This record gives sequence, structure tokens and C-alpha cells, in this order.
Amino acid sequence: MKETSMNLMRQLAHFVVEGDIATLPTLDRDILRRHACDIAIARVLGGHCEEGQHLRSVFAGAGAEGIAGIAGLVRMTEMDDIHTGANTTPSSVSVPVAFCLSAQSPCDPRVVENAIYVGTELMVRFGKAMDGAKALFQGFWPTRSSAALGACAVACRIWGLSVERTEEALSLAVMTSAGKSGRFLREPSGRWIVFANAVATGLRMAEAARHGFNGAENSPDGEWIATAFGLAFDQAELTRDLGQHSIFPELSMKPYATARQALGATEAMRHLMSTGLEPSQITKVMARVPTSHKAMISQPLNAKVRGSAFVSGAAQIATAALLPDDLYDVERRNVLTNGAIAELAARVEIIGEPRLDAEFPAIWAAEIEVETKGETLRHAVRDALGSPGNRMVEADLEDKARRALQWFGQAERSASIVALSRDMFTQPKAMQAMADLFLNG
Repeated sequence: MKETSMNLMRQLAHFVVEGDIATLPTLDRDILRRHACDIAIARVLGGHCEEGQHLRSVFAGAGAEGIAGIAGLVRMTEMDDIHTGANTTPSSVSVPVAFCLSAQSPCDPRVVENAIYVGTELMVRFGKAMDGAKALFQGFWPTRSSAALGACAVACRIWGLSVERTEEALSLAVMTSAGKSGRFLREPSGRWIVFANAVATGLRMAEAARHGFNGAENSPDGEWIATAFGLAFDQAELTRDLGQHSIFPELSMKPYATARQALGATEAMRHLMSTGLEPSQITKVMARVPTSHKAMISQPLNAKVRGSAFVSGAAQIATAALLPDDLYDVERRNVLTNGAIAELAARVEIIGEPRLDAEFPAIWAAEIEVETKGETLRHAVRDALGSPGNRMVEADLEDKARRALQWFGQAERSASIVALSRDMFTQPKAMQAMADLFLNG
């Protein structure tokens, strides 16, 4: 966007209404398509997860709450994508919202593709503007902070709202976004309720503007947002070259269910296991991660909390060593109560390494040092599988889908979902089939 004289919300509204991913490189569109397919897989998995069924009992129906509940199913799998610099998981919002709304308001597949584009773009840019990778450790949840804006943008594009109506909708959505999030240590976790509520709020703000409601006269700008959040906010991150290039090449895809902060060390252990490391010989493990990640992934494995199996770096490393196939189980049904996992996890030390802060937050590197009864083994991971520097291709995506879906007896669906994704933005029937998948699982 070149219109620097416009207020912030008007600039964003023009992008939401006019942004066209067809003007961008083929790579950007290919990444969008693969990530949308990845989210479809996560949606199916989340629908089979016990915690997901609890979520759907609260966020149900065909309206904003029902769509938000489906987004929640995706997010709770820890299978969704992430932008490491912004620390947002944007496709968990933009993709389910776009497909679910398209089922209710049929439109050209290209409109759905562009709705995903603009929603994802704004969420990541908002996360960058609030320095999300660092704000997370100040009590903010960047995905929750940007979810209303992203969901609102998607709805405005699907419904074909004017620039004026879209500006009012985005203003309302941003006004709902401030606030910190607490730690959730019990299940079913209120974390997914907070997330789904933010998505539903964004949809309601778009619906309100659609019905003629207006935002405040003092439309939010960078200063307003900074004051509301109580942190520095770089407005330029929201508008710099907006529409000229996309953030899709910067997104990371997860190869299996994990907190992204724990992935590098987990991948390092998987590498050492592939070289013939015998778990019974391990006496100690030291995992070095960026300093800001230490507190988060140093959390212990809690047999009563499914999420701890993703967040605990020690648990992830032990799972990679002893039950590697279980990394693909979003329920972590074997990991939580496995004594051998707990015993090995107790021998893992998570270390915040200042050297790894040099490229943070763009790169989330990790190093692992494993002491055995006979030697010390080391391995470093800069670009874990799924990172922009080590992208997952379609074959990797189908393998991930098969391994994860087999835990629910649905491995055969992996190939069909991937095949469907190839045509979903060009063929109306494929688009409808994908929308049905999101609605019904």
C-alpha cells in the first residue's frame, strides 16, 4: 500500500478488499495451498480428540461460535503452522474461517484463497508489530491478540464488504484484542476457549459492520494499540509493502504435534537416534535453546495435562528417543503415563543458550548433547523440518497426515485430503468438498 496519508484501519481495509495473491510469486500460492491442506488434516484430528469434543460442546452451531469452535479444534492439535518472528499460528484462524464461511456463503474459490491470504497476512503482521516472539514471555498470547483481526478480515473478504464497511469491522476487531493470557495447567484447557472466543469475536465484529454498525471516531492506530496493550507497537510492520509481497515464505509447518519452541531439540534427538543411538545407553541430555524459550519448555511432563507432552522439551526429547511414532499422536495417549518416558525426561536439562539468540526470533535453533556410557554425542539444528530453510514438500505433508490419522484409524484419508487440496482453489466442487470437510470433519 502506498497511501501513507490514510489512517491505519483504512489502509488495512483496502488490502482486505483488494489484496490479490495472484499478483504474487507462484511460490507464495503453493505455500498457502500446502498450509491450507495441513490445517484440513489438523481439523480432522482435532475432531477426534477428546479435548476437542469438550470444546465443541461449548462452541457449537452454525454461527460465529460454531466456526470458532472448528478453529479451536485445529489450534488444540499443536499440528498447525507458525510464524516464528511473529509467534502467531495464523492459518489456524484464517483457513477454517474461510472454508466454513464459504460453505454458508458460496463464492468463487479464488475469493476463498484471497480471504485466507489477507487474514493470514494481517495476523502475522500484527504479531510482528507487537514483537510477538518476545511478547509471549511478557504474558501475551500473540495468536489470541491477532485472531479477532484475522477472522474479521477473512469474513469481510468472503462477504464482499466495501472498503468503508471493512474499515469499521477491522476497527471494532482491534478494539477487542488487548489483554494478557494466563497459564493453563488443567484439562480440559481453557486455553482453547480463550482462543475460540477471540475468533468468534472477530466474526461478530464483521457481522456488526455488515449490518451497519460503526467503530469509534478515534480509529485505532499504532499509538492507540501500544497504549491498549501496554507494550511497544511498530505500526510500520502492519503496512510496509502491504500487498507487494506476502509472509507465506516465512511460515513454518510442523512435522508432527509439538510446541514449536521444542521442535529443534526434538529433531536433534531424532537425528541422533537415526545414527544408531541406543536409548538404554543415555545417561544425560543437555538441550540448548534460545534463552527466552527455556522457561517455557522447561516445564515438566504432567500425566494429567495433554498439553504438557507438547510443551515439555524433556518430554518431547524422551518421546523422540523411546516412542518416536507417538510424536504424531495428538492425544499423546501412551506418552503421558509411560514410566520410561518420565524417567528419561528426568535426565534432560534445558539450557538457555545466549549464542542461539543471535538469529532469534527469525531462527529458532537448538543444540543437543547426549552423554552415554561410552561417549558424548552432539547435534545442532538450525532449520528444523518445516522451517522456511527446510520446507516440507507435498510428500512430507502426506506422510505427516498418514502417521497422525492412523492413530484414529483413518490413515487412508491422508492421500484423498492431499489430492483434494490440489484443486480446491480452482475447482468449485473441490472447494465445496473441502468446506464440507471443515464443517463435518
